[in-house]
Amino acid sequence: MTDTASNNFDREENLRQFRLVITGVAARLREMCPQLETIEQPAPETPPQAAITRPAKSHHLWPWEPRKIEASRVALLPNLRSKRPQRAGTQPPPSSWPRLDSLSSSLGLNECERSVIILCVAAELSCEVATLCGLIQRNNRSRPTLELVEQVFHLSPDGFILSPRGKLRSNRLIEVDRSPMDSSLHGGLWLDGRIADFLLGDNRIDERLSRISTLMDIDIRPLAAAHQMIRDRLLALMTVPNRPPAVVQLIGPDLSAKLQLATHCVPNLQLYHLSAEQLPQPADEIETLAALWQREHKLGHVALLVDAQEMDPVGERGQNVMRFVDRLSQSIVCILAVPNRARLSCNHLREDVPRPSPAEQAVAWGTAIASEYPSLDAIEDLSKTLAWKFSLPVPRIFDLAAAAPTDLTRAQLDQYLTLACQDAVRPRLEPLARRINSLATLDDIVLPDAQRQMLLQIVDQVRQRQKVYGDWGFDRRMNRGMGISALFAGESGTGKTMAAEVIANLLNLPMYLIDLSMVVNKYIGETEKNLARVFDAAEDGGGILCFDECDALFGKRSEVKDSHDRYANIEINYLLQRVEAYRGLAILTTNMKSSLDTAFTRRLRFTINFSTPEESQRLEIWKKAFPKADSELKLPGTPVQLTDADYARLARWNLTGATIQSIALGAAFRAAALGSDVTIDLIQSTAREEVSKLGRMGTEIETRPTISVRPTTAAANGRTA
Repeated sequence: MTDTASNNFDREENLRQFRLVITGVAARLREMCPQLETIEQPAPETPPQAAITRPAKSHHLWPWEPRKIEASRVALLPNLRSKRPQRAGTQPPPSSWPRLDSLSSSLGLNECERSVIILCVAAELSCEVATLCGLIQRNNRSRPTLELVEQVFHLSPDGFILSPRGKLRSNRLIEVDRSPMDSSLHGGLWLDGRIADFLLGDNRIDERLSRISTLMDIDIRPLAAAHQMIRDRLLALMTVPNRPPAVVQLIGPDLSAKLQLATHCVPNLQLYHLSAEQLPQPADEIETLAALWQREHKLGHVALLVDAQEMDPVGERGQNVMRFVDRLSQSIVCILAVPNRARLSCNHLREDVPRPSPAEQAVAWGTAIASEYPSLDAIEDLSKTLAWKFSLPVPRIFDLAAAAPTDLTRAQLDQYLTLACQDAVRPRLEPLARRINSLATLDDIVLPDAQRQMLLQIVDQVRQRQKVYGDWGFDRRMNRGMGISALFAGESGTGKTMAAEVIANLLNLPMYLIDLSMVVNKYIGETEKNLARVFDAAEDGGGILCFDECDALFGKRSEVKDSHDRYANIEINYLLQRVEAYRGLAILTTNMKSSLDTAFTRRLRFTINFSTPEESQRLEIWKKAFPKADSELKLPGTPVQLTDADYARLARWNLTGATIQSIALGAAFRAAALGSDVTIDLIQSTAREEVSKLGRMGTEIETRPTISVRPTTAAANGRTA
């Protein structure tokens, strides 16, 4: 017999026994109702009661909410009025019922508690039984009472069967609806809709839980080696005989890796994902929600993953999450995903889930690419390159490889995966940093040979990280300091930011300029959180971080005189740790090098000083200031009428490269407005305004008398633009 046939047989047998039990209940109630013959029976066409209603005593979601029974299930109920058995004594109705037996076994119900369930479900699903209950109790209430249970089943229940700590109410099987004047024997009993569904053969979880949670599929993709060790340890601890269900705390910055690990830790359970944002706030609703999950675990062997990755554990919502998880302890397998260690009062297991190492990522890249491109050559080299360029979780690696087109060459696949990895983290960085489209090339920047060589050294070290750290074994000796940090110091306009763009262009990596207005926050601890998001996202996407005017963040630590000094020093200490642990390239620019904390200079691998260019360098900058036409690429250029003597004359001005570029751009706009070429006259008239804007006296050397540069009135009076 196939599994499907067996399931169908079990369902049919359950429904058959269900009909017998309900029929027996109705027969016993008729025996107890002597005035039944004088009651006008409803027409056979009247459908059974299809709604399980609840007392309208709360407006919250969790205590109770009306439930509906589907019409397809109602159609399975027996037509009791057409099958009335003959009265034959006063024996109680049969109680053999597979689903009821399963419920009793899962929740540990005794015979009296089973009888309460039988009479309640009969009243919920049969109009005749509900009518008979009202007639026998002589109160026109269709809900049975505990007193009626005693009469129908010839039982004497103890006084604690309906207490809040009893199995019926603690498991949310029934609710007692009674007025303050009623005793526990005379209160109406309401059956929970989930229990009615379960007894009819429905294995779906409570709809109050399914609305806020999602069933997770088992992730069959291989785990990283370090994560496999964590899984083996957890499975060994969670499968100890007679051990209660465990609460497991998975700690780490990577949510997708923890989700994948969680599915491997509960292979025999249905794992549901619940976001911490979905948890209710009132304490009574938290209690009811926890009880519903505990009941669901007993009924269907489910486990729960609480996603608190974005939750502040100190805030009010974070405390609610901790109370909820503590309430679930010892009763259901609960996995808590948090970025940092959370304080739980219950006994629990803790595991730090680290990011996969470059070697583990290379293995994952190789497996993922080989499954999609089995005939591709040099997969190992491509895998190592991607692993050292980006830091991604294993599930994301397989997703990106699976999304790649299958008809790409090796070079095209490398380019596609590189762009895909960069785009994957772009939404996480853009709120806190601005992506710079790097257009400057090494030929565009004019630097002394020493500074140029240091730029090339930075590029070489980024490119050779895989060989030095991975192939040559330096990663076995180092657990931090594997990134590259460089300080570009010098006056404003000397080419620091342009040099960073040149490096990004040579490495073909995105560069993100940190927006201090979005990172720095006046509230304590928020600046560190924003910086953590910046470093984590940039490390995943292999981007270059550029801290422009970094002295605003990396200033010197001061003597602690009040709480403000203390927390300011904490921010700097945090930055020291993150810069050293960052695996990518971080570039810091400043024109106030003396303001930086000395601890940063020790952690910087490169320090490049940018000075005002010499006359020979200014001459080269002027010659590159105006775009030139390219006939091969059919690119237009700027029409310029300048001789070598004019360039030499302009080079005598003691200007920075940024100022020269501003003058060239201004002269080009003037020429465009006049409809002429760019001439020495237009350049010098623009230079006069630019120099006066800076509040400086222009020194003219061998220029025409008619265009000698003089400071404007505003500059002479000390007013600067």
